[in-house]
Amino acid sequence: MARRVGGPTAVRLTGDCRPVGAAEAVGLGLADEVGPADRGRFERWLAEYARRLASGPARARLVDTVRMRREEDELCKPLSAYRAEELAEMSQDMFADR
Repeated sequence: MARRVGGPTAVRLTGDCRPVGAAEAVGLGLADEVGPADRGRFERWLAEYARRLASGPARARLVDTVRMRREEDELCKPLSAYRAEELAEMSQDMFADR
């Protein structure tokens, strides 16, 4: 969440523990768009939104963003470290009777 709204807003939202409506979520940057409320229209809107994300410049931006975030995460803590931690926990679950 902090990536989308910034640290202070994320702290406030999680501390307040209040609901956030769709329009407010867009205004805060938690969501990109709000689709129509009608189910049939929403399904069509969603399919079109997915097509836009999966093609053209939108796709390239999304892929670049995901790749960049993954590289940043890997610098902070490599995926292999998460794997080692999880395997250690699983070992404790299996062999330490916990």
